[in-house]
Amino acid sequence: MEDIKLAGHERQDRGHERRRLLQGIECTEQVLRAPPQPRETQIARAAMSGATSREIAARLFISEKTVERHLGVVYRKLGIRRRVELAGKVPLVDE
Repeated sequence: MEDIKLAGHERQDRGHERRRLLQGIECTEQVLRAPPQPRETQIARAAMSGATSREIAARLFISEKTVERHLGVVYRKLGIRRRVELAGKVPLVDE
C-alpha cells in the first residue's frame, strides 16, 4: 500500500517539476525577447567601439566576467554570436 502512495507522490512531484521547468522556460523566453537593459546597451556600445572586455570593465568599474555575462545576454537577446555582429543591432544613442 505504501508503494502505491509513494508512486503516486512521485508522479505528482514529476508533474510539479515539469510545470516549474516550463514556467522557467517561459520566463527565460520573455527575458530574451526584451530589449537590452541600459547597462547591457552601454557595454554593447563599448564593445562595438572596439574596446576589449578588460577595457570595458576598467572603464565601468566592474569585473571582466560581468562584462562577458552582460555581452552574453545581449547576444542572446539580439540573436547573434560574435561582437562584430553588434554593429547595426545596438543603437548608437538612446532612442
